[in-house]
Amino acid sequence: MRKAQEFDSEAAVGQELEQAYEELAVANEELRQQNDELLETRQALETAHRRSAALFDLAPDAYLVTDLKGVVQSANQAAASLFEMGPDSLAGTFLQERVPRADLPEMIRHLAEIKTGSPGTARRWEMRLTSKRDRVFDAALTVSAIQYAAEEPGILTWLIRDVSERKEAERALQAALAEADEGRRTLDALMEYLPEGITLAL
Repeated sequence: MRKAQEFDSEAAVGQELEQAYEELAVANEELRQQNDELLETRQALETAHRRSAALFDLAPDAYLVTDLKGVVQSANQAAASLFEMGPDSLAGTFLQERVPRADLPEMIRHLAEIKTGSPGTARRWEMRLTSKRDRVFDAALTVSAIQYAAEEPGILTWLIRDVSERKEAERALQAALAEADEGRRTLDALMEYLPEGITLAL
């Protein structure tokens, strides 16, 4: 009788082991599938990251990413060209270093307003900036504060456009309008001194 009990006991252990092995095989297959899905997701994220980086680097406008203090974390090729620096040498510098001394209080005021404003809200303004070679240019800036997670410090994204040609055209137009206005006033003054009935052919 003992032998029958031992046999039953060994058979029960064998069944338990077989069942445990089958459960392990199922769990192993599920883990393999999850691992494959994670690998596919990782590859898709890496592809998306490469595309985003290419869009950032090859964009025709100057893009910068800074911390909230204005320290450049990354810059695209257009930004490097605009500031006449390499993208790597621009990283780690304060953007405020590219602002003429007289305009620095304006930049500091805008940075303070951005920090206290709503994340994601774009602020736009125009001001003068300088390149590394001290070329001063008029720039249109669009800046947004972004915070991805509450425990992470925020960043600022900058779109910077050189609007020097437009500003020069505006100044030329203003000068032409002022000159035309002065000419009109001179003509009006001359008209006052003409005898009655005499007109000027214009």
